[in-house]
Amino acid sequence: LRYNPNNVQIGAVAGSGKTTTLLWAIRDVFADKRVLVVSFTKKVAENMNKKLAKSGLHLAQAMNMHRIGYRFLSGSGYNIDVDENKMLNIAYALVTRYHKSEDAKMFMKSVDVSRVAALTRVVKIRNITDTDVLEIAINHGYDDSDDPTRDATIPAVHEIAYEAIKLSDMMFEQEGICDFDDMIVQPLRLNLPVPREFAGTQVAMIDEGQDLNEAQRALFFRTINSNVQIVSAGDAFQSMFSFAGADAD
Repeated sequence: LRYNPNNVQIGAVAGSGKTTTLLWAIRDVFADKRVLVVSFTKKVAENMNKKLAKSGLHLAQAMNMHRIGYRFLSGSGYNIDVDENKMLNIAYALVTRYHKSEDAKMFMKSVDVSRVAALTRVVKIRNITDTDVLEIAINHGYDDSDDPTRDATIPAVHEIAYEAIKLSDMMFEQEGICDFDDMIVQPLRLNLPVPREFAGTQVAMIDEGQDLNEAQRALFFRTINSNVQIVSAGDAFQSMFSFAGADAD
């Protein structure tokens, strides 16, 4: 347990009752305050809301980061159409564009399209600038610039990924098509205003805080103001999403 006058960090192993501890903290310490509980999944948030209602804690609400992002988008007038395979479809379309020569066919065989989609996801949710795409591609083993089967006229994976991100943003802006990562990234990219429902938040709790990535953390801090008390519960040794930019620190 680590704390200062305003914030608390709870570290505990899986199954030790971290979520229950947050519930009891709301009941025993913050019952008269407006509390926002950030749960890692929709299901966990729904279960928390049921427990809050059963306990008569009507000033508290739970939601996952995607729901928070959706509230940013809908509150700013965006009508979105969710396509969870958006990046995979974009990656496939861009890679097949170069399926015209024997070298390109070899490239298609050697490159798993999901690699392009995975790289675009890492770049998007880590708030990476275009100048860092190649470095991220190399660090995560996605880049194929030195692949002898790749013709010089065929873009490398990191180049296709960068093009995919631009196309993804355009699809969102023109057609409202988004995936779950867009729900986190687009409110930040567009600098959307904080929905009014979050304006009165006095306490913000994070369940499984070790699994938040850079974009999720940025959206979380955008959602609350500097006077909000933060209670974070998690297990640094249980982090399962480091590949997606999650950082237990």
